[in-house]
Amino acid sequence: NLFTDLKQQTGDTKHITEKLGITSERKQCDAAECLQNILRSLTDSVASQLFKGVIMRKNKCSKCTKETGTSEQFWSLPLELVDLYDDYSVVDGIIKYFSESGGSGQLFCKYCNNKTDSTNKLEMQHYPEVLSLALTRYKFDYTLKEDAKITCMVQIPMFLQIPSTGDQSQRYEVYACVEQLETKEQSGSEAATQEPDEQDKTSLIPGFKYKGLLNQGSTCYLNSVLQVLFMTREFREAVERYNNEDDSPDFHLKSLFMDLKKNTGDTKHITKKLDITSGFEQPDAAECLQTILSNLTSSVASKLFKGVRILKNKCSQCKKETKTSEPFWRLPLLVDDDKDYNVEDGIIKYFSDLCFSGDRFCESCNTTYDSTDKLELRKHPEVLTLLLKRVQLDHLKKYAKISVTIPRFLHIPPSGDQSHIYELYAYVEHI
Repeated sequence: NLFTDLKQQTGDTKHITEKLGITSERKQCDAAECLQNILRSLTDSVASQLFKGVIMRKNKCSKCTKETGTSEQFWSLPLELVDLYDDYSVVDGIIKYFSESGGSGQLFCKYCNNKTDSTNKLEMQHYPEVLSLALTRYKFDYTLKEDAKITCMVQIPMFLQIPSTGDQSQRYEVYACVEQLETKEQSGSEAATQEPDEQDKTSLIPGFKYKGLLNQGSTCYLNSVLQVLFMTREFREAVERYNNEDDSPDFHLKSLFMDLKKNTGDTKHITKKLDITSGFEQPDAAECLQTILSNLTSSVASKLFKGVRILKNKCSQCKKETKTSEPFWRLPLLVDDDKDYNVEDGIIKYFSDLCFSGDRFCESCNTTYDSTDKLELRKHPEVLTLLLKRVQLDHLKKYAKISVTIPRFLHIPPSGDQSHIYELYAYVEHI
């Protein structure tokens, strides 16, 4: 009855609350527990089984190596947030959830007839049609003697592999989230859903008519980058949440985005804040993007594009490995000018081992040595930017005129447990 009413008018949940035994409307309960209560209360098993999965808990004795397993049903997978200064990644949470863990003297082995050390591992036995993740973001504060909310940002990818690796891994696409919002005045939950045919990063108001940007001479590179940022929904919404009316790039970007929803936009305030004094000079679009992101005062907006990579260097003599961590806003791919270029091949080459002959100094060996360099991603950006470097210096700038193959989906890095799937949604090309 409620769903039928919702197609025509505002719905009333009083009959639902009565059937679920919700006696206090003032009490804030957990949304994931509420979903589970609804599904368990349904008499129609077809509806509830859409969310139902079966997971296998495997325990392996470290002495006799015998393995036992226990199956159990679930309606949501619990992911425990940790109180970090950094953002929380759901992908990393899934990797940790399905990783092997050890226990010291906690398992009673019936074969050894004693408590032994063990290894524990979770495996999916039956995948639900609709997967629900419960992010546990409360921990008990022993100082305050109450539950405290972990307020870190949470990165939720558009696509998620469950588990992250293996032949049985299945791919899920995010289409809805429920978040508890709290202010000094009130608290509550907010839900957001996506229709299956919507594009996650480009969905706008139904019936929206796209507008353009005025060209101040040769500022097409800037206009192209601004249009991509405008069409990046998470970035646009983060900028629109900026509340200060000042002379910051954030304020002018917010004003421009608001204008673009109604009429042609003017970028003169943006060019002034970015110190673009010549309207007839053609800088690089990727550099322009990085300039915009580095000038924003709102870290929430710029962090969508920020990743962290680790350069590992290994000495060929003593095998000692050194690591250097650095943030990045784009991955540079070098394009050859003598043949067509495939972005997937470029990514494979970018993350491949590089060997150097005698040009590194090892403190342990106290001499120069042959070495191997390898790049790894410590933190994947929510929005990945690839820079195809097709400009070569030949006394004057020379563009490589080749055909470039760009796949719709891209694994970054191309293999391994830390690989993430990115979907192409925009590109900027110099013509």
